[in-house]
Parts: sequence; C-alpha cells; structure tokens
Amino acid sequence: MCNLVVSDSGVTPWPQSFVSRYKAAGLWRETTLGQLLDPHLDNTNFAVIDQRLSWTYAQLNCYASQLAHILAQKGINRGYKVVVHLPNCCALFELLFALFKLGACPIMALPSHRYSEIQHFCGFAEAKAYIGSKQLNGYCGDSILAQLTQEQLIDFGYLVDLGHEFVSISNSFDIDIVTSEPVSSAEIDGSDVALFQLSGGTTGTPKLIPRTHYDYLYSVIASNEISNISADSVYLAVLPVCHNFVMSSPGALGIFAAGATLILSDNGAPDSAFSLIEKYQVTISALVPPLAITW
Repeated sequence: MCNLVVSDSGVTPWPQSFVSRYKAAGLWRETTLGQLLDPHLDNTNFAVIDQRLSWTYAQLNCYASQLAHILAQKGINRGYKVVVHLPNCCALFELLFALFKLGACPIMALPSHRYSEIQHFCGFAEAKAYIGSKQLNGYCGDSILAQLTQEQLIDFGYLVDLGHEFVSISNSFDIDIVTSEPVSSAEIDGSDVALFQLSGGTTGTPKLIPRTHYDYLYSVIASNEISNISADSVYLAVLPVCHNFVMSSPGALGIFAAGATLILSDNGAPDSAFSLIEKYQVTISALVPPLAITW
C-alpha cells in the first residue's frame, strides 16, 4: 500500500523514492525553468522573433525580470496560478519566464479556447490572474476579462495589445519597475509545479496536467538530444506554442535550453511558412499530419 500526500497546491507530488532515483541517475537536474536563459545572456543569437519583434537572450531576460517585479507587486508569488492566453508572440515568453522566475504556475490556455474553458481553468485552479490578448483569432479579449472580473474568479486581469509595434508587457503596466536586484529563484525547488499543461479535451473540458521543473526539463533536454538541437538550430513554430508538443518536444523551451533561435508564426499556410523558412534559414519545425500533408 502506498500513502499519497496531496500538497497545499492540490497536486500529488512525485514520491521521494522516484525523485532520489532520477536525480542519482542524472536525469533530473537542479535547474528550474526560470534559469533556462541564464547561460545564454551573452549569446549573439536572437532568442525569439515574431512578426514585430526580435529579442536577444539578454533582452528577453531583462523584460521577463522587469515583469516579474511588477507581478510580485501585484501579489503573484510562488505557487500562484495565472491563466496565460496569448498567441505565438514574443510577449508570451516575456510572461512565461516572469512567472517561472517567481515560481508562479502558468496555466497554458490555447488561442482557440473561449470563455467556457477559461472560466473553468480560473475556477477549478483558483487562479490569481488572467492575462490575455486584445486581439486573438478575430475576437476581442475584453469580453472574457469582463466576465471573469464580474464573476470574481480572478484578483486581476490584463490584456496585451498585440497591435502595438513594440510589445513588452513590462513596459505597459502603469507601475514603477524596480530592477535594482534580480528576481531570485533560490527558494524555487525542482519538485515545484512549473506549469499546467492541458489535456486534449476530447471528452469534455480540458483537464489540467501539472508538470514539475524536474520532469519537464528532463523532457526538454532529452528531446534536444534526440533531435540534435544545437545553438545553430532555428525552430519555426506555426502551431500554438503553448501546446505541449510545440513547447517542449523539443519545442520552444528546447531551443532556449540550447541557446538557439525561435521563430514564431500564427499562420501555418505554406506561403507564409515557406517564406519564413527561407528568410531565417529554418532548420526544424513541428507539424501535425494534416498540415504536413498540405506542405
């Protein structure tokens, strides 16, 4: 018989025997997702490029650190859940790394999700905040935020205006940015929940899947090795990057772990994708079979 203990977060932790065995085998490392950019801050490669922006590793890390300070001032702390509802854009990773640095847990909503799914994520997980987009797949995010606020499902929400030429969430908050000291991730443990991925939702509302820093980083690093990802790799993401496949197999996080370059597009049509492949000399992408057949 095995006694399972549920933590304060409502998530059953990995058994300590598993943790000890995987760490002893060198599979789980004492690194958190918030530290993923640190080895590459002097890298001359662009970390991430979207339709409007091109950020180096140093720029991405700076914006994320600034935003982490802002979110901390708004009450986002270790273990707090935040529903993230952004399309493929640089601002998405500014937000994700800010949350990782704080030890907060993003819930990775997809661009196709609407109020019914978002409301469920906020209520079920007792989310602290919702951060979405003013323009997402032809609808206005204000309606979702207004409903969440009216039903008191979140403490605060924020909508990113992707129509701006220069999109940085940290520069959009009307709060003084304190950057005299870096955000410390020392208290964040590898066994902490790093983020919540989602099930496919084929039998109902998508279920939340907790992933720890330990197991998620192992998936990323192992996928990098299998896929021969290096600092010279250029990864084109045309599928929703918040999906587990495009985020970690090896995906965006694998690219950041290697110090390579991530190209973001919200359009998988051949004309658009092939143009980006030629422009940026893309070396790897990820597709589902119907889109691969179309290409």
